[in-house]
Amino acid sequence: MRTGSELRSRMILRVDGTLCRVVSADYHGGQGKMGGVMHAKLHDLRTGKERERREAAEPHKTTED
Repeated sequence: MRTGSELRSRMILRVDGTLCRVVSADYHGGQGKMGGVMHAKLHDLRTGKERERREAAEPHKTTED
């Protein structure tokens, strides 16, 4: 899945092996130590059902000291 700031309405993505159209996408950028959050409402093209996804906007990076 793309990062939160790249999602746009009417995009078609493959999510968990199924094709979905983005109905709406919101991106809330984080501040300081708080990470950003991405909310997306997806329409499954095969079944016609809608579902919502909430994820961290950017993948977490681990650092080694």
